[in-house]
Amino acid sequence: MRPDRALVFIMPSAEVVSRQLTRVEIEHESLRFAVHITRFRREVRAFLDICPHFRVPLAVAGQAPMVDLRRSHIICGRHGARFRMQDGLCVSGPCSGDTLTSIEAVECLGQLQLFVSRDVLDELRARRSPACATPGSDAPSLPGPADSRCE
Repeated sequence: MRPDRALVFIMPSAEVVSRQLTRVEIEHESLRFAVHITRFRREVRAFLDICPHFRVPLAVAGQAPMVDLRRSHIICGRHGARFRMQDGLCVSGPCSGDTLTSIEAVECLGQLQLFVSRDVLDELRARRSPACATPGSDAPSLPGPADSRCE
């Protein structure tokens, strides 16, 4: 595994639906944070649940943020900012031009693996981000070591 990133979550690839958001809560190195995952044009995209405007969660009350009628944009539930699903770029709203923080998603052997860069983990640690999940949630735990064939 590369030292500049950490494997933080594994789930079945089939659970990621095209142009819909799947919200997962992750625990890693004493951090708790949420990630939104989608499939856009057959590729998996994953974004940290933090809107660049005031660095608050996109989701309200732990729910997934809204998706527009065309299912091509993620809408922040707090400020109405619209982000392209393909790359997380804000195309309208108070943070226009900013982007959501992307999380590396790798599909292998029917599993989806999420990797977070050490820089993002350090930022979350420094902030104790507002995107942290609430204690006692039923967030899935990280299974055993990743299959080395997938890296």
